Amino acid sequence: MSVITFYCPDGPFDVDDLGEETSLLEEVSFTNRTARDMLTALSLQQRSDPYVCGSVEPETIPSINRRIIFLLNNPPARQPFLRSSKEMRTTKVIDCPKTGLPRIVRGSRVFEGELTDQGIVRRLESLHQLLSQALEFGCSVHWG
Repeated sequence: MSVITFYCPDGPFDVDDLGEETSLLEEVSFTNRTARDMLTALSLQQRSDPYVCGSVEPETIPSINRRIIFLLNNPPARQPFLRSSKEMRTTKVIDCPKTGLPRIVRGSRVFEGELTDQGIVRRLESLHQLLSQALEFGCSVHWG
C-alpha cells in the first residue's frame, strides 16, 4: 500500500547527540487514495491527477484552513468523500485447452478500505493542525 506524507521540510529542527536533525513539526501520512480524496476536498489537486505530490506556501495556508473548517462544520460537504469497504475480484470464463469445456478463472481479491465521516473528520483535523503549525513557523507544507 502506498503512503503519502505531508511534512514541512523548512520547519524547525532539533539536532540530537549524533548530529541528526529531527523535525519539530509532526508529519501526517495517509494512504494514496485517502490523500487524493483530502487534496480533492481542499481543491489542491484533481482526483484524476496521476501523481499525488505538491506543496503549499505559507501565504496560501489560511485559505486552506478556512476550507478545512468549512468541511469540519458541514457534514453534507464531506459526503462525496465517504466510501464503504468493498471486495473486488475479477472473474472470467475461458475454454480449457485440454477438455475444451468452459472454465471459470478467478483473479486475486482486492479489498478497498472504508472511509467513514469520523475518519474524514480525524484526517482533516490532523491536516489542520499541521497547516496551522506550518503557518506559525512560516514554512511550506509538501506532500508526496
